[in-house]
Amino acid sequence: MVFVRSVKNKVDLFVGIGILVFVGVLFGQTTALADTVRLMPRIAMGIAAAAAIGIIVKSFLKEGEHADAAPTQRIVRISEWAVGAIVVVMLLAIPYVGMYASLFVIITAVSVTLCLLENGIVWKKLLGVLLYDVAVIAVIYLLFHQVLSLQTPRGILL
Repeated sequence: MVFVRSVKNKVDLFVGIGILVFVGVLFGQTTALADTVRLMPRIAMGIAAAAAIGIIVKSFLKEGEHADAAPTQRIVRISEWAVGAIVVVMLLAIPYVGMYASLFVIITAVSVTLCLLENGIVWKKLLGVLLYDVAVIAVIYLLFHQVLSLQTPRGILL
């Protein structure tokens, strides 16, 4: 009972546990793969497990006071639908514009929306988010396209 009372955010706790269970199941599935093939999925699962552990640890920490900075429910709802629509459209557009361009738009839509909901319009933070998104896509491109030489869907933009 003391454990349950010390949890500040139960949703984060259950999401983290769910991710760990999912990663555990996937990890078991990779045992049938060859050694050379199994490395990349296990690296991705290790990153997901580390993120899940971070989410679980965060669920025990005291939540910050963001009551006056919180947007209204209507704005949050509209932004959720807008980001969802962007994700669906860009997933369908991958064969036409390319995987990396589509992935950049999806990551940018999600991160800019989260930044705007958390901070409002703060240009310095938005620029930082955009630079971070460009860096993430550059790392993904270098890792998958240059280092691993994986064939990805190519479109008019890359």
